Amino acid sequence: MRNMLTSCTIILLSSAAFGAPPVNDDFTNATVIINYTNGVSTAIETSEASAELGESAHAQNGPFHSIWWAYTPSKNGVLELNTFDSDFDTLLAVYTGTVVSALGEIASNDQANDSGQSYLVAEAEQDITYWIAIDGFDNATGNAVLTWKLRIGDTLSPPINDDFTNATLITQNAGTSTVNTLTATAENDEPDHAAVGAFNSVWWQYMAAASGALEIDTFLSDFDTLLAVYSGSNLNSLSELKASDQYQHDQSYVLIPVENGSNYWIAVDGYFGESGDAVLRWNFSGNNDTDSDGVGDANEVIADTDPDNPNDWFHITALSNNTIFFTSSTNRLYTLLSTTNLMEPLWIPVTSDQSGSGGPDSLIDPAHIPTLKKYYQIKVSIPQEDLAEPLFIP
Repeated sequence: MRNMLTSCTIILLSSAAFGAPPVNDDFTNATVIINYTNGVSTAIETSEASAELGESAHAQNGPFHSIWWAYTPSKNGVLELNTFDSDFDTLLAVYTGTVVSALGEIASNDQANDSGQSYLVAEAEQDITYWIAIDGFDNATGNAVLTWKLRIGDTLSPPINDDFTNATLITQNAGTSTVNTLTATAENDEPDHAAVGAFNSVWWQYMAAASGALEIDTFLSDFDTLLAVYSGSNLNSLSELKASDQYQHDQSYVLIPVENGSNYWIAVDGYFGESGDAVLRWNFSGNNDTDSDGVGDANEVIADTDPDNPNDWFHITALSNNTIFFTSSTNRLYTLLSTTNLMEPLWIPVTSDQSGSGGPDSLIDPAHIPTLKKYYQIKVSIPQEDLAEPLFIP
């Protein structure tokens, strides 16, 4: 009798040690997604979730501790799903069907980032119910968070300017062009953009109708962008003129001099495969010399940099504490300017004109504060006594 009581006590304690399974543990109890356009689920702890009889493996693994959602869009589009806010190594899959033992997989993903979370895209038709499952890789459990977004009207066809040879032609001096890069691809022999890589690139072609300065940015894009400008005629032999990874937060910016009649190729990509609405803005201005220093506006800034992003530097070789190193020319004057806000910059000179040495050179910010993030430009001008010389582009 004592042994029986002891056994019963152990059973009762074991039952009490575990919580109830999640409400959407079973396929038939899938949580219905009401807002089909976009949303984020509450965190659901999966350790007490279970697999069902007849349930298939998700992303070719399991099943182990799956939980379910039901998604029925009211419009056609491309459905994006991810588990990036989850805290364990996830599996993610989306299906159609009516019973758990006879579902048809539409798409699945095991690992989309270094942390083990998942991401997938699938074309979704209105009024069709899609069943979404999250599970854990090799029995992993934790707090599962599902994020969804429907790109209404989109398809999984690549954008029209996905390839270099189909670059969108820019014919205006200023403007904006928007394209979604979700289904964009990289090509064979495509260069790494901003020294990062080629992932989901899209292309534009700019033919300069006059010489001057061309500003390009991706500030209105909704993902972490890479931006690069090239010269050349073939993808496998392009020459990078300037590139930017993170000029301001996750967006990119370049300023380049352009020559009348020359072609320039502009690529926008996502940092290590990120994608979204790429918004390219450009603005051409003539090569005016607004400050009458003998150097046109397009050429007088020889260096612009975010000190935390060395891939963004142009003609700058190093930054050490309060000293910026660069390459100078003789018979030129150099001034260091700084700002703390690139979106609405107020460039303040922090040094007076310094004569170039014709080789490795440096400028010092005397007001440098290690805890204050600053951005720098180096401006070049021609000494007054030399203003009769032809324009020199350093």
